[in-house]
Amino acid sequence: MKEAFLKIVSGIIGILLIFFLIKWGMQIQNKQDEKYPWTASIYTETQILDSKEFESVEKCREWIAIRRDALDSAYERWDYDCGYKCTFEDQSIESGKKVNLYECEEVTK
Repeated sequence: MKEAFLKIVSGIIGILLIFFLIKWGMQIQNKQDEKYPWTASIYTETQILDSKEFESVEKCREWIAIRRDALDSAYERWDYDCGYKCTFEDQSIESGKKVNLYECEEVTK
């Protein structure tokens, strides 16, 4: 009888622990999203080369400026976007690479 009771209590504690760990992880992600709401995406006609999160649109543009010379010499045509509060929408395969698609509240250069 005592063993059955302990199994039930440990099961409840385990479920509560999982719930709190998930909630804690979501709070950490929300803080990350609030601190770094801008996302830079560099892409060519066929692929997304790189993306990174930033505190401001100015930091996004600075990062692009630093990478510009290497991109100009490596690719004939490339472009970039700085997106504000982007959320994951879908994933697709383009040119043999996995590409994450995002929906942003605002997109700028």
